[in-house]
Amino acid sequence: MTSVAFVVQACYGTGSMDIDNQSLIHGKVTARSTGLPIEGIKVSINKFGQYTFTNSKGDFAFYVEKTEDAMKLLFEDKDLSLNGTFSGKDTTLTDTYFGAYVEMKLDEVK
Repeated sequence: MTSVAFVVQACYGTGSMDIDNQSLIHGKVTARSTGLPIEGIKVSINKFGQYTFTNSKGDFAFYVEKTEDAMKLLFEDKDLSLNGTFSGKDTTLTDTYFGAYVEMKLDEVK
């Protein structure tokens, strides 16, 4: 039993994620010209240094510490060969204490 407890502790830590202290930031990234989802866009929050990438449906999601402070959400095309090339963009989220849903439309660079 000791080895099982060690594996759980090593993989997951000793503390639990305090979901009451977390806000869900999620949304969808699409191409402005076609409305189609864009896979592989890096979505990051400068305040927390967190990032994720959009999936094949253009969706992204991550949890951040609840705050009433504004935060900047950045969208960057890191895999230029996956779906073409798209201009980076950012937006400022001002009310995220209860989470936020963001729909971002990016322009294709020709």
